[in-house]
Amino acid sequence: MHSLGSGRPTRNNGAGSAFVLAVSGRTGGVLLREGKGFRFNASDPAMRRLDGVYFASLAEAEAAVELMTTNRRGAQGIEASISALF
Repeated sequence: MHSLGSGRPTRNNGAGSAFVLAVSGRTGGVLLREGKGFRFNASDPAMRRLDGVYFASLAEAEAAVELMTTNRRGAQGIEASISALF
């Protein structure tokens, strides 16, 4: 059985299998390892446009979410964070 992470945002090298992507303290979705990259599975309706999108890196996914939320809400400087699940 795998244990869940602390829930604190962490910088990660992507060695795990699953990562939670949070935006402004809310879970936006989960990134699951697929090949050499990650597939995003949205859990927040605001992230549906990215559901199923493949990203080459965790940083690329984080940047896409920040860009999407900034475009949607204006230039508020929304920050996404990634935490390892397992």
